[in-house]
Amino acid sequence: MARDILDDGRYYGQSHNIACKPILKRLGTLKEDREKTDGEMDRLVYLAWSRGATWEDIGGALGLSRQGAHRKYVQIVKEQMTKR
Repeated sequence: MARDILDDGRYYGQSHNIACKPILKRLGTLKEDREKTDGEMDRLVYLAWSRGATWEDIGGALGLSRQGAHRKYVQIVKEQMTKR
């Protein structure tokens, strides 16, 4: 099978579809995994916060500052509080 290559190294033509298919499938899988992971992290942040963890503790566990953790997760915590 001939592979046509552009000057910048990218494939094109019929071989492009064959070469990219597994990569695109993996990208889709990673996106799904990321969405699941993000949802689980949201739940765990709320659980930690609701059991007394400080934003500093949560930020430290996530590699964020206290302000960064608060900024990223405070809306999720508020939403979870209204559900209960």
